[in-house]
Amino acid sequence: MITELNAPLRQSRPETFQDLVCQGGYILNSKNSHDVARWVRGAKLDTYFGYWGKLNWLLPNVSNAFASDTCFRMLSTPTQAAFGTTYLFYIHLVFKYGFEIKNLLKQVQINKERALEISKAKLFYLLLLNPVHNFLPSGINFTKGTYTSTELQDLVDRDITICHKKTALVGMTELIEGEMDFLTKSYPSKKFYSGNDLLEQKRSGWTFLGGGRSPVSRSISPVHQRFKALVHSGIYSRLKREMARNMWKGRTPVKNDTSYIVSPMGINGRLVTVFIICGALLSVGLIVFMAEVRNYAWKL
Repeated sequence: MITELNAPLRQSRPETFQDLVCQGGYILNSKNSHDVARWVRGAKLDTYFGYWGKLNWLLPNVSNAFASDTCFRMLSTPTQAAFGTTYLFYIHLVFKYGFEIKNLLKQVQINKERALEISKAKLFYLLLLNPVHNFLPSGINFTKGTYTSTELQDLVDRDITICHKKTALVGMTELIEGEMDFLTKSYPSKKFYSGNDLLEQKRSGWTFLGGGRSPVSRSISPVHQRFKALVHSGIYSRLKREMARNMWKGRTPVKNDTSYIVSPMGINGRLVTVFIICGALLSVGLIVFMAEVRNYAWKL
């Protein structure tokens, strides 16, 4: 009983990418293709073309007039590309729309009245790219020609730390670990949570000329053996985590946050649990006492 009383009340927060979808998420778990057709008939597909169809493929140039404050704003870390500095997740979605979802939308519009067979992966992106979501920070100026990586990162930090609206940070696993470390240390009065879902998992690795074998003895080369030991021992993964933590070394928070805010006391604290137990015992004792007094008065 004490364990249950001390258990914290879990707040409702997103754990997967599907939790970030604002509208139509139910069809991702549906096995009935008619559900997709019904959603298509009720969805405002023209807004996709009205927003994504007008975007510059390279740099953000159009504000999202269809975005809703009740839906998540999904931000990401800046990245340096050949054409300039932009946001990693944003540019990923721009290319995803241009090469896949745009054609899918056209097919969906033509076959509105028929049961549609769409893979779950494409259906997810169709829902994710709904313009009710926003993928750029609120303070971005579309008339400004270029931004530096620091400026773009500061815009993201402001939205994430304000906490007035639904905001999520999306990025590579190592980047998110580094961001969590920086944000937790820089803004101690706020609690940041990391989800447990991965989007588009891909394998990565290295190739060795000659298959990693020594040209002399034809056995596995010492370089290959040492590199294999580096990975299997966990040293390489530790190095990647440390690189992610140090990637923002010298980065300054957008605002000072040096004091901890005292959390309001709820029923999940141990001190409150003691008061609850004492209150319950006193209540029981009071009831028994009143019953005894009443019984004694009745006998008199």
